[in-house]
Amino acid sequence: MKRGGTVSGAASLVMIFCVLCMAVFAALTFVTANRERTLAELNARRAAEFYRADCDATRIAAALRGGDFDGAAKLLNDSAASQSSDLDADSGAELPQTLTLDSDGAELPQIRYTETDAGTLAEFSLPAGGEQRLEVRLLLRGGDMDVVSWKKVYAGEWQTDDIITLAEIN
Repeated sequence: MKRGGTVSGAASLVMIFCVLCMAVFAALTFVTANRERTLAELNARRAAEFYRADCDATRIAAALRGGDFDGAAKLLNDSAASQSSDLDADSGAELPQTLTLDSDGAELPQIRYTETDAGTLAEFSLPAGGEQRLEVRLLLRGGDMDVVSWKKVYAGEWQTDDIITLAEIN
């Protein structure tokens, strides 16, 4: 029996196909691993920013529970990487409003106080990474404090897509 060149040619084609598949899969693996690394770094950074905001909010809540409204306002402004507000220490029993403007005229973070029948409701929010904010609402009653809400919310601008393409008909 005479051997033809077709058998070795078919083996070469199979070998070329295998090498080509392995090269494509290697490139896909590299691209996927790079994207996963980028996503993991972003998730780690966002988690660190959220926990930093949570820690700052806890310190602000402790200051509010202790009745240190000026200190809480300073902590809020410092944690948002803004200028400290200049609060009047001689404000008496009146609760300070901590809305101030920075040198560019932009509003600094503020703690909003609302008197209710149950006590004083204190509300503030902190940046929590990306377009997220940590919103906190506390009910203050003397030396006691209840957490009304403590949640992370999306604060970016919402863009709706009103176009729904069901099918292209020519």
